[in-house]
Amino acid sequence: KEREWKGPFYFIQGADPQFGLMKAWATGDCDNGGDEWEQEIRLAEQAVQAINKLNPKPKFFVLCGDLVHAMPVAIRPPSLPRSALLSLSLIHSPAGTL
Repeated sequence: KEREWKGPFYFIQGADPQFGLMKAWATGDCDNGGDEWEQEIRLAEQAVQAINKLNPKPKFFVLCGDLVHAMPVAIRPPSLPRSALLSLSLIHSPAGTL
């Protein structure tokens, strides 16, 4: 049903959540950081709540840019990106979730 275009619609583009950047900025060491995600997760949850209140719902949500601040080899433990994605996966959209 969602594969057929019927009239106007809108979508939301999120950009550059960069989980871990807030700590790097706070400490003045933007070459490092990326090991604390709590503030970014709270902001992502606020964005999800706002998106889910929209009526009509967006057809889809696309996320571009850097997902995390740290380089992939520096992310420890490897499960941290999953905790960040979980906060975004709660978006209600007819096309599905992440």
